[in-house]
Amino acid sequence: MYLVISPDGQLDQLINYLQKDKIKAIPIPLMNFIINQKNIKQLKDIINDFEYVIFNSPTAIHICSDVIKNATYPTFLTVGEASAIRLKGLTTLPIIYPLRNSGADNLFEEKLKYLDFKNKKILIVKGVGGSNTLKKKLSLIKANWQEIDIYIRNKKYIDVSFIKKSLTSKELQGIIITSSILVEWLFSNAKEHDYLDILLNKQFFTIHNNIAEKLLNYGVSKVFISNKADQYSLVNLVKEFSNDGSNY
Repeated sequence: MYLVISPDGQLDQLINYLQKDKIKAIPIPLMNFIINQKNIKQLKDIINDFEYVIFNSPTAIHICSDVIKNATYPTFLTVGEASAIRLKGLTTLPIIYPLRNSGADNLFEEKLKYLDFKNKKILIVKGVGGSNTLKKKLSLIKANWQEIDIYIRNKKYIDVSFIKKSLTSKELQGIIITSSILVEWLFSNAKEHDYLDILLNKQFFTIHNNIAEKLLNYGVSKVFISNKADQYSLVNLVKEFSNDGSNY
């Protein structure tokens, strides 16, 4: 049995993939999104006015999927391979993303700083409270950028008694988590409600080095990372572990 912690829009799909492979998966919904429909409509109206449109998360891409499908002009940029894969499923327009690693810093260092932004307009599509890294970097090179917030992250009610019961179950093999911010929320709740020691002794499975690093910083000792930053690779990792039955 695995506890699965992932943002709305990704959680159900990940659970389905796991269940198709006969892996028992229990969803732990810690976060949902309040979508700004007014800004989504505005984005649909203006997206083709920009040479470059940057999505800073898979969530932004998921929420804007219909807008992306109907776009005809911009080059899309995103912060990693997982997001690029999602974009490729929605559009045939050019997509730029960092190849060596992911994140806003890597996108800038590998790609953005080599592009010619003279007389070009850039739009950053993000959620409220998202990273300011790209805005700072683009301002340094005097690029002409705008931003639009299309969602707000919203913490869901956490059933602490259910989580504690699940964490102490003999069936539990590990915890699957796919977001850095959800790592922060989970461990904050664990500290507040006195189940941190139990949590630290569990095995975690994730899709990205940045998430793994955050888990290790909290004190987790067993973290496994899929070879690619997508749900298929993550499920294959968990499947391999489940079939092996060992602790690697």
